[in-house]
Amino acid sequence: MKTTIKDIPKNDRPIERLINNGEENLTNEELIAILLKTGNKGSSSKNLATILLNEVGGVKNLKNITIHKLKKIKGIGVVKAATIISCIELSKRMNKKIETLNNLKLTSPDIVFEYFKDKLSDKKQEYFYTLYLDNNKKIISENGFKIGRPHIKTNMYDLSKHMDTIKEFNVSISGSLDLPLSLHDEYRVTKGNNKTLDKILSNIELLKDIPNKKKISSTIFKEHYEKIDEIINDIKFLHKNTCLDMNDFNFMIGFDYNSNGILHHLSEDEQVKFYKKMHEEFDGSDLDYGVNGPWFDEFGPEYCSNCDNCGEKFFLLEKNGDIYSCVRGQKNKDYYYGNIFKNAVSEILDTARKKIFLNHNKESLNEECIKCGYLYLCKTGCPFVKNNYQTNKSYTCKLQQQMYKDRNYPKDERNDETVYEYVNNMRKESSAPYIPKTKNSLYPDLEDIIKSDEKLKYIYDPTSFILKLNNHEYSLSSQILKRTRKLIYITPKDKITIYMKKNLISEQCDYPENNSLYMILLSGNLVTYGDENRTKQRHLATSQIYKGVLDNIKSDKEGYYCYDITNFIKEYKDLYSLENANNIFFTTQSLRDYHYTKQKNNAYYHIQAINLPFQNIEFYYLDKELKKWNKNQKHMKS
Repeated sequence: MKTTIKDIPKNDRPIERLINNGEENLTNEELIAILLKTGNKGSSSKNLATILLNEVGGVKNLKNITIHKLKKIKGIGVVKAATIISCIELSKRMNKKIETLNNLKLTSPDIVFEYFKDKLSDKKQEYFYTLYLDNNKKIISENGFKIGRPHIKTNMYDLSKHMDTIKEFNVSISGSLDLPLSLHDEYRVTKGNNKTLDKILSNIELLKDIPNKKKISSTIFKEHYEKIDEIINDIKFLHKNTCLDMNDFNFMIGFDYNSNGILHHLSEDEQVKFYKKMHEEFDGSDLDYGVNGPWFDEFGPEYCSNCDNCGEKFFLLEKNGDIYSCVRGQKNKDYYYGNIFKNAVSEILDTARKKIFLNHNKESLNEECIKCGYLYLCKTGCPFVKNNYQTNKSYTCKLQQQMYKDRNYPKDERNDETVYEYVNNMRKESSAPYIPKTKNSLYPDLEDIIKSDEKLKYIYDPTSFILKLNNHEYSLSSQILKRTRKLIYITPKDKITIYMKKNLISEQCDYPENNSLYMILLSGNLVTYGDENRTKQRHLATSQIYKGVLDNIKSDKEGYYCYDITNFIKEYKDLYSLENANNIFFTTQSLRDYHYTKQKNNAYYHIQAINLPFQNIEFYYLDKELKKWNKNQKHMKS
């Protein structure tokens, strides 16, 4: 029996579905059926559309169809064929314009407007788009999403005052409520020290008139954990006796930063016990979806604290225009990114990236994290919490691992590569003080000796050498003058280039052709030597690159020679220390010789510059670390 359009229920017909559900939700057959308007005898336009697509081999082949081929299909005459061809041509023209725009350099707001005009002019809802550009201001990729309905986070105390606005603008609600309820009034009071629970429970009842999403969350500290049975009973009570669906609920694990000693955080073992207790009680119940989903989603890979760089995902905007990382970083200078009334958006984003980069890397990469197959999910956790606890891994590590196991997240089989990616995204660049230099009135200060010597100034000039690690540049200075140190991770996948000022080869040098870039590589492993049993880093290698070689290498930095030292560093990877930072120094042959001559002739200089004075960078080589840890793992398994 053949089906006509009249045989299809009205709400299921293509045009009605387009009106009710939106064009993006229609199938290819339904869209073509609208163009065809009618079918042939005894068959609907939708059936005819299916026949057409089968004849041409799918929608992707329509772009090459001709009006003559379309007319050969039974049921498609000149008008139907012309309609389809016209739509295809319009589509080609739109795509051609977009393709042209894709090749544009986005150098001005007007060009950006042209780029988005065709993309968004027909949209009925606000969209948020980000564009990623290369150095030539051409588009690498773009990302955009619809702006959803307004959402507020509230303690729900004054909710009744705003209900009309909430209903008018279709606002969704996230409220906070301490569980168990018996502790709420102990910690949640007004400025006048009045209790708040009764009013909040009353306001919750107002939410039954709101069809929109509404949920609550609870933060768990040790004081709440000790009343876990009450928490369970209160969840059941709220689910049964209020308008709240407690499947749409979530727990947060509190940390006692700024709690003034009133509340105390759970140990990792207590966090896991709490998690397991919730599952023991609610798995298989009418709250099964919640306990296996939203309740503990904060610890999943999609949450902001588990992204590579939280400075790219969420921001907190205050009414005065100040921007911080989030609620946690609010009013903390380390997480302040700027002000929208004073700073350009690009400046704010750049500040965010740099500050999160630095905050994430105040602590070194934890050995357990390097060995963990779930690193790709958690990314070591929230930098704010790590900094305040002075730890280098997530404060909910064990809980996250348990949740990942229960939710069947696979362990990373390419863990080594993941660690490399992590390090490249979150480069370790930590600062730590050197032992302060003490002044002695009996002999001249080192800085004064350097100032009075034309040749020494090149040895200590911080602009003489620049090290480039992939896209990160480090201006090198002498270790005996700097007051802070930089430590970096190097991996086998990194490219390392050294830049040296060209004048270093020729300045104060009698035979520039015989002068060379001089590199000294030291392991962090220590050795004892000499009658005095002095301790120093073990020397691994030296390398000299002469002027004639450097002259023939094209440099991308004006006024500097450049030389790729990737293989030089990689060659000795098995000899680097795991426990102490390794070292590489840079100078020239001429300046090195002059340094030792100066030491022989000037006792004051000798006393203060007895260690290598040359520009340096300290590093850890990750490949060696991984090999050792992987070896230990295999040994433990066997």
